[in-house]
Amino acid sequence: MQYPRAGAWTIAFVTGRPGGEVAEHLQGDYLSIYVPTTPNPTSGFFLMLPRADVIELDMTVDAALKYIVSMGVVAPAAPGLAPQLPVVRNPVG
Repeated sequence: MQYPRAGAWTIAFVTGRPGGEVAEHLQGDYLSIYVPTTPNPTSGFFLMLPRADVIELDMTVDAALKYIVSMGVVAPAAPGLAPQLPVVRNPVG
């Protein structure tokens, strides 16, 4: 999903659908989304977004959390590809 502005993307977790009185005020198909913060994913933001604004990934929760906590250093492999480890270059010679 694009967050915190258009053109910027983040990893978030779909936690369900809005319900109760909130759902009565939303028109269309919405999802409840939790956006964890880096590097502490227990803190974050709760959003309700139109389903059309969300791109669902084929990524496990574990892989997504590693990606978030590592601040993007440990990126999950694309489906069907072997995982890639970060490249560490020797800064001395």
